[in-house]
Amino acid sequence: MDGGKAPVTTSAPRVARAMTLLAAGFLAGLVALAVPLWVHRVNQRAPAEATVASLMLLREVKEPVRNRRTLAHKALLALRLLLLVVVVLAFAQPAFEAAGGAWAEEAPEPARLVVVDGSLSMRRPQARAQAEAAARRLLAGGRVPTRLARAASAFTLVADVGDAAPGWARLDLSDSAVRLNALVAALPESPAGWGVTLISDFQASGLPERGNDLVGNRLVETAKAREVVLHRVRADTDNWTVESVRVGRNRVTAVVASFAERPGTLAVTLTPRPVAAQGPTPSSHEDGVSTSVVVPAGGRGEVEFDLPALERGPLAWEVALRGAEDALAEDDVRLFVRPGSETAPVGVVAANPHGEAAGFLRAALTAGARADHVVLGESAWPRTLAALVAAAPGETAPAVRRRLHRYVDEGGGALLIAGPAMLRQGVLPVTGEALTAGATTPRRVRIADPTHPVVAGEWNDVIVRRSLRLPASAGQTLLALVPAADAAAWRLAPDSLRPAGGEEPLLVEKRVGKGRVLVLLTALERSWSDLVVRPAFVSLIANVIDHLAHDKPLLAAVGEPIAVGATAVRVFDERGERLPGLGGATNGRLATASVLRLERPGVYTVRTPGRQRLLAVNVDARESDLRPVADEFLAAWQAALQPRPAPVAAGRPAAQGETVPLAGWLLAIALACLLAECLFANIGWSRIRRLGRTRVSAA
Repeated sequence: MDGGKAPVTTSAPRVARAMTLLAAGFLAGLVALAVPLWVHRVNQRAPAEATVASLMLLREVKEPVRNRRTLAHKALLALRLLLLVVVVLAFAQPAFEAAGGAWAEEAPEPARLVVVDGSLSMRRPQARAQAEAAARRLLAGGRVPTRLARAASAFTLVADVGDAAPGWARLDLSDSAVRLNALVAALPESPAGWGVTLISDFQASGLPERGNDLVGNRLVETAKAREVVLHRVRADTDNWTVESVRVGRNRVTAVVASFAERPGTLAVTLTPRPVAAQGPTPSSHEDGVSTSVVVPAGGRGEVEFDLPALERGPLAWEVALRGAEDALAEDDVRLFVRPGSETAPVGVVAANPHGEAAGFLRAALTAGARADHVVLGESAWPRTLAALVAAAPGETAPAVRRRLHRYVDEGGGALLIAGPAMLRQGVLPVTGEALTAGATTPRRVRIADPTHPVVAGEWNDVIVRRSLRLPASAGQTLLALVPAADAAAWRLAPDSLRPAGGEEPLLVEKRVGKGRVLVLLTALERSWSDLVVRPAFVSLIANVIDHLAHDKPLLAAVGEPIAVGATAVRVFDERGERLPGLGGATNGRLATASVLRLERPGVYTVRTPGRQRLLAVNVDARESDLRPVADEFLAAWQAALQPRPAPVAAGRPAAQGETVPLAGWLLAIALACLLAECLFANIGWSRIRRLGRTRVSAA
């Protein structure tokens, strides 16, 4: 589309004006006009006559000219009456309302930015057809500049409606304000600003849990954007999906979720996924295995499969629904990569292996496809460990703490999770730093370093009630705690505008010897925080293990940034074809040389110097919930995004339907009347005339 400025056409229709009073009840104050009338009437009474014995001692004076004094009194009376009338009218708030009579200039029409939802849910034929028709209708006409954008994992300008076709990524409306503001700010100037129309199915799963966050962080806050219109498209919502897959050493468990109003009996199949990098698939597994599951309406069902023994390396698999007649077929397949037998286990150190903290930790490791973890004690440790997680290590035996310190010092990576015992001892194991109690008020989590691979996940709703505090020392803060009331300001404001103070580290990375240590300064207890019951905890443990083991993840979501940890990276698809554009952004696949962003599901081969790893990329499970937000919520959201007034030229009459208040002008007239009344009352008419004659003679 043409990015230049189109001329704005104006016309001059004849528009009549009608006077209206916005607060007509104040006209009752006109009864106050009787006060100056009564005062002046009293002053005009004839002087009283008195009888005296002799006129010899009385001084003769000239009788004043009554017509001049009468004129001055009348002028003063007129000023006082005018002052009262103007003040009463100002409180009555008179205004001109356009109806038909005077000449007026039509307000310029804003330029139009059409943003089309390009997420997975819009791949439904009904939703896609409605969105394309609405976009073409808004872009037609050519009276004002128009632009088209596609919104998914990124907001990008496109040239044609065909280029805005939906992909496989997720649209998260909770942070769309910042990205849409940046898009509008990059557009050329328009005399009347830009009007934004967002075309979407408005999934409930794409909105924040609290509507106040969405309304408070207005969708568009730039000066260029004058109005926002929410355009909803509708389509079928009954859907089934393979929501998640848990992979063990010889067993896989698939969770099938229903977002339909009726139960369903679905066929689920486990099949090897051919990948060129791993060679041909063994013929004994080509057909896979199949079973069925009954999923209740709006519920979930689990299916378990036995994985055959492998003779070589990792292997890619898929769990698929067969014959599911649902609204979205693209989410009926879930890919995963089974780790090979050469993968080192994850070590777990816990003073109480059966305690609450150890239970949460084991559940997170299992959910993150790390079922090969082992609990470590005073007995012999495995020869190699991918990483080590220590829950409240201050409560363990001294021999275990010494082995933990030696493991890190020799180049291993460990996650140290705080606990009450560490607070009692006052010392952080491995590093030997002093520990003190932190604040005990509820706080929210802020991502201090968004580029770090460990902190990927949803942290907005995590509340921390108790934490520990480390002294200021060398290390990098990855997650920080901020007061709950200021969480929105911390999240939205740039670094230079964030409020000073009130921030405490929550997750810190340190170098110890040849190894690395991550310190989580809150316990895995619900009395300390609700981290353990949030999805962010599973993501945190999985990301920490991958980071400490210098490993790349086995699973990722479409559009999710994936840290590779190497500058030389080559990525191949399932057919063995290399993806172009490494080292720069190409079709949104890569953000930088060390961060990978894949926009299509599939099994990819990621090669770095000396290593090769399979990566299964799936659609985001949240896109499978096709239920839209309620009409009442969307109407309230639209009401909160009322259009701003159009820019009005100086001296331009109001357009039709517009009111021009006159109270300001009336108050200015009242002030002038007050000054004139003071001048007449204190100086007098004759003195003013003499002063005028003196100035004329002097001239």
